[in-house]
Amino acid sequence: MTNLNDSGAGSLRACTTASGPRTVVFAVAGTINLQSVLPINNPYITIAGQTAPGGGITVSAKAGFFDVIGMNTHNIVIRYIRFARDSYKDASGNGPPDETGDTISMFGPANNIVIDHVSARWTNDGNIDIWRDDINEKTNNISISNSIFSEPLGDQKNINFGANNNASETIKNIDMHRNYLYGYERNPLVTVKSFRFTNNLVYNYVWEGLNTGGGMLLDAIGNKFKAGPAYPAARLPFRVFPMGGLTTPLGSPSIYVSGNVGPVTTDPAADNWPLISNSDGPGLGQNGLLGTQYRRTTPLPTLPWPVTVEPATQLESTLLPNVGASRRLDCLGDWVGNRDTVDTRVLDNYANGTGVFPTDEATVGGLPPLDAGTACADTDADGMPDAWETAQGLNPNSAADAVSVHASGYTEIERYLASNSAKPVLSAIFPASQHPAGTVATTLQATDQRQGNLPLQQVLHRHVRRDDTVFEHWLHCAQQHRYG
Repeated sequence: MTNLNDSGAGSLRACTTASGPRTVVFAVAGTINLQSVLPINNPYITIAGQTAPGGGITVSAKAGFFDVIGMNTHNIVIRYIRFARDSYKDASGNGPPDETGDTISMFGPANNIVIDHVSARWTNDGNIDIWRDDINEKTNNISISNSIFSEPLGDQKNINFGANNNASETIKNIDMHRNYLYGYERNPLVTVKSFRFTNNLVYNYVWEGLNTGGGMLLDAIGNKFKAGPAYPAARLPFRVFPMGGLTTPLGSPSIYVSGNVGPVTTDPAADNWPLISNSDGPGLGQNGLLGTQYRRTTPLPTLPWPVTVEPATQLESTLLPNVGASRRLDCLGDWVGNRDTVDTRVLDNYANGTGVFPTDEATVGGLPPLDAGTACADTDADGMPDAWETAQGLNPNSAADAVSVHASGYTEIERYLASNSAKPVLSAIFPASQHPAGTVATTLQATDQRQGNLPLQQVLHRHVRRDDTVFEHWLHCAQQHRYG
């Protein structure tokens, strides 16, 4: 991406609306002011915000009543980008109708999506939403990790995952792992079929932390809930409406909770069931404790993308330093701190026990200017800086290096995007022969040696033949903690 324009050659929109496997790298930094929603309707895209120079990239939708980014396809990776919905006012000074404009939206058949190290703020509806209406569309395998979702405007909702017409029945394998959630309510509201909520920090909630209902399979493990100035005394962190409705899966909930701490209990070894309140329905208050007939005593079976859960008491020291769009890569592939003043402020609120829910982002300073920086030299335009290629023994004049496969099993551009600090150990789980004809794929599990034991879930090396040319596309289909 070579400019900050809303559209046209070199813009982010030109990349998201293109087709075919593509990795978006950035030669500029700053704020992109959208004039309409930024759509991703064509699959196989990686948006690598960590490659932007200077202060990185913010995508803003202050110009109208629309979502910032909307995904309606499969195989998407988005990392190290800031998204801001903002409080648009029309020519008469009127703001948006209630619940108009998500910051990040996944609507319809969205599958195999990774949202990692993003920062989303100032929604008029939800900072991140998964929603659809058609039960025949499947929405599976979505991972949201290491991200900040903060300051929904006024008393707006922070996070919503679900569907109308019982279409939640086919929304499965949704994970939120190691995120910082700072919102008035719905932190999150989840009515999908299966959901794991692990190692998240939830701050200054008013209505509830996690809210769910209907026939949902839920694991909530190792999360920390912290009271802020808006927190009502003794408010339980979990709220469940077991009867469900048209916006929930069919049947009754099945819930496993363990290792969570907060204002009501500070002991991660304590029984967590007394942290779950019963509710008579969506939008209704807490009504005693949830009955134990909905309790599951073991977590969900290990999915193809396991997560490693650490004690909730460690999260403040391990999660907060790098959560959100907090870093970028320099020309040698090393991480450089790059947090903007908005994320710094909302994290300071957590540390100091302060904070408000603004009705207009201008009252808390609005979007800060971002340093333009200087793009790394990239002679062959393969997405990898010349300095990094030279240091790795590659040819900075050959674009073919980007998709060549390193001895580790990863493409060279993937190694650059992972930074030099991540050196994964790989082991095959099942052979390529088990994959569909026409696809060469290897599923790998890796351990991040820098962070200890956070597993990489799944990597596909997909070879697509088009016009007698082979294009290699890499994709992480679930949690991407190897990079964290």
